[in-house]
Amino acid sequence: MGGAVRVVRGDYFLSSHIRMHVEDAVLFGDGHNETIYLQRPYMLTNQSIISSKPLLMVKKILSEKVKETKGKVLDWLKEEAFSPEDVADPNAYFNFSIKVSGSPLHVVQNVRAIDSFFVGANLVLTPAQLDLLKNSMDKKKRQEFFWDLRLTLLKNNSLGDFEIKPNPPDDVREVFVSSRRIFYDALTKDRLIHAINAVYRAVMMVVWMLERYAGAPTPERM
Repeated sequence: MGGAVRVVRGDYFLSSHIRMHVEDAVLFGDGHNETIYLQRPYMLTNQSIISSKPLLMVKKILSEKVKETKGKVLDWLKEEAFSPEDVADPNAYFNFSIKVSGSPLHVVQNVRAIDSFFVGANLVLTPAQLDLLKNSMDKKKRQEFFWDLRLTLLKNNSLGDFEIKPNPPDDVREVFVSSRRIFYDALTKDRLIHAINAVYRAVMMVVWMLERYAGAPTPERM
C-alpha cells in the first residue's frame, strides 16, 4: 500500500546531501520506509493530507549537526564574555544577539543555509548622525561619501554582504554589514571571533567615515 502527503511549502532532505524545496506538491512513499525528512518542523492540517493506508510517515527532525554547532557557538560566545542572548527568530536555526563595546551584533544561521552561518550588524543612524549627513554635507559631498563607503566595504575581504538603506544618498537611515559565511567544515573559535571583530570594525568604520566627511573632530580612540 502506498501513501501521500501534500505540502504547501517546505525544504526536504532526500538524502544527507540532497535537498529539495517543495511548493504545493504531493510527495509519495511506499508506506513502509521513512524516506522524506523535514529540515524543520511544519504543521500539517487535515486539509493538507491526502492518505491511503498506511499513511506515509513524515519524520520531522532538526539536523543534529545544527544543534551541535549552535551549542558550540553559544559556548564560545560565553567564554569570550559576549553575553549572548538567544533571539526567537522563525527564519533562523539560531540567532544570538551579542554586544561588542556597546555595539549590537548578531550571529545567525538562516533556515536557507544548512551548513553555514554569519555575523551581522545593522547600524541604525542616531539623530546626531543623521544631522551630520543631512546638514553638514551638500549633495556632492554625500555622493562622494557613499561612493567611498561602498568601495571600502567591497574591498574588505572579511565581509560578505552589505546594504545601505533605504535610498542613498538622499535618504539613509541604516547600514547593514555581515561577515563572510562561516561553513561548518571550517568552523573554529578563531574563525568566529575574527568574523565578530571584522563586523564590529566595519561598523566603526562607517561611523568614522561619516564623521570625517561631515568635518567632525577626530575620535580619540576606538
